[in-house]
Amino acid sequence: MKLSSTENHATSHANDAGTFHSTCFVCGHENAQGIRLQLRREGRSVKGEVLIDSRFEGYTDVVHGGVIASLLDAAMVHSVRGLCGKDPFTCRLDLRFYHETRTGQRLVVVGHVKSRRGKLCWAEGELFSGETRCAKAEGVFRLV
Repeated sequence: MKLSSTENHATSHANDAGTFHSTCFVCGHENAQGIRLQLRREGRSVKGEVLIDSRFEGYTDVVHGGVIASLLDAAMVHSVRGLCGKDPFTCRLDLRFYHETRTGQRLVVVGHVKSRRGKLCWAEGELFSGETRCAKAEGVFRLV
């Protein structure tokens, strides 16, 4: 699938991590107004590429920080669900923003599970524009 700022779809892959909430704002394939992020599994991690258009900007040509947080949360949730097989609930989300993230550029989001203890999982996510790490998140998730 070709990336398009008007369609705002993520790339599709044979090893798709799937979407488990079809109307989700971030990853729901049935949400015409959403981002439609598609993630693929890579071991304990998930990875996806997306092009964010101006509908999701804060400052002119800059992706809104809340959208970045949502992308990172979705990547971590999918990594936890892929490894544990249960729906995770985000208990804590810690973010670090390193560089502004521009709209209209191909972004790569990665999430992976760091550890699990009982019903709690710890995960990490990163957002890149090219080789530049724009943001990083760490989260704690409860399996439900």
